[in-house]
Amino acid sequence: MCGTRLVHQRMPSRIIGGRNVLPGELPFQVALYNERTYYGTGTLISDRHVLTCGHCIDGMNSSKVTIWIGVHRKSLPALITRGRMQTDAMFFVHPAFDRQSLANDIGIIRLKQRVVLDGFVNIICLPARTLEPAPKVFVSGYGYVEPNGPASDFLKIVRLDILPMARCLELLPAFKLNPTTNFCTLSENKDACIGDSGGPVFQEERGRLVQMGIVSWGRGCAVRNSPGVHVNVLAYIDWILGVVDLDRNAQG
Repeated sequence: MCGTRLVHQRMPSRIIGGRNVLPGELPFQVALYNERTYYGTGTLISDRHVLTCGHCIDGMNSSKVTIWIGVHRKSLPALITRGRMQTDAMFFVHPAFDRQSLANDIGIIRLKQRVVLDGFVNIICLPARTLEPAPKVFVSGYGYVEPNGPASDFLKIVRLDILPMARCLELLPAFKLNPTTNFCTLSENKDACIGDSGGPVFQEERGRLVQMGIVSWGRGCAVRNSPGVHVNVLAYIDWILGVVDLDRNAQG
């Protein structure tokens, strides 16, 4: 069942101002490596598909990208965290993605092999079309824990406030934000940061975790009046399901 986890921890009031996640608490998170260097993250949305941001996979050589699934600690992905590793995946970047503006910053990784969903690895739920976003959401990732680093070795989580889009547009007037495909978060001394790109923005619905957004970009990290900008998953649900269904239809 999507959005369920083996471990439940009281949620905390790129991750700055958050806490370490327990093994099995966020079993859908993946870590992306370019050769041996960690650079981004994503979420498992089926036993063969990872949802991430477009700029994490656009122009990347898929033969050099390693996807670690179910990783709790980056330095020991297989030994302690039961992480599973895959290479030679197929990348799908949204056809309207623009690297300069980061418009339509969404992509999907099709894994070479299906993964076993055993609790330590599981999928996150995609939102129903009628689901309303909560006023507070969670973000998780392995990114910087301070604005200038270092990055976290452990998967971390933080709770952030949704910022009304009108206010976000006021704070970022020079950027071409789309109120339909983007939303923003802003919380004092809390934020996503470098290395959290592609990670989930999610909320809890009846005990299950539902992905509402994808971490995309921001001006600095945890900077006063500088929102984090995220991809609105609901705006792309047809495209996401279309890519996932390509695999299902190919199987007949």
